[in-house]
Amino acid sequence: MEEQNLKTIYFVRHSIRDTSMQEDAGARLTEEGLDLAEKLKIYFIGKDIKEIYTSPYVRTVQTITPTANLLSIIPVEVNQLREREIGAWIDNFSEYASKQWQIFPIN
Repeated sequence: MEEQNLKTIYFVRHSIRDTSMQEDAGARLTEEGLDLAEKLKIYFIGKDIKEIYTSPYVRTVQTITPTANLLSIIPVEVNQLREREIGAWIDNFSEYASKQWQIFPIN
């Protein structure tokens, strides 16, 4: 029987965002978020990670940088991994996101 070369893909959501910054792309992580990003790298030890892709947002780059540094991998920023444009600051984003999925178009 021929052995299959299966790949495992890990998706990581950004750590805790500083919500005092309303400008989306430039929003950084909180101190707690930076600490959690630092702890995240331990999870990926021994997982044979070969590539890391990230959106261009500061918070996503900050989240994966400790892991990338540990694994000596230069993350590739992919502009298409951006979030959808909302247009204005949303105070209750959880409620807003929930409603978005309720009206999600299926083609």
